[in-house]
Amino acid sequence: MPQKTVFRVVRRRAKSGCAPAYEALVRAMFEQARGFSGYLSAELIPPEAEGGEYQILQRFATEADLARWQASDERAGWMEKLSHVAEGDPEYRLLHGLEAWFSPAPPSPPPWHHRFGGG
Repeated sequence: MPQKTVFRVVRRRAKSGCAPAYEALVRAMFEQARGFSGYLSAELIPPEAEGGEYQILQRFATEADLARWQASDERAGWMEKLSHVAEGDPEYRLLHGLEAWFSPAPPSPPPWHHRFGGG
């Protein structure tokens, strides 16, 4: 049985004033990752508002390919560089195959929550 494509969603904030450097480093990391077996693609999605979270969608042919990238010295070097321009550690979420496109959205707060400013 063939293995499913693996998508990894990464969420992280750039430090204040470091957004251009963060974006440049992430894009440079994508370039190097293209040389890894099983690496298929990556997209950098900027935050909706300044200071918000960036999202990165990475696609690997298999979980083993993702694990190889995750354990690589190259990736460790990029994580070190990014630590200087990013807040905290990244958050990860793995999705497999069509789950990446058809996962249910998180539930919205009830309408009264917005009307009365609860929360």
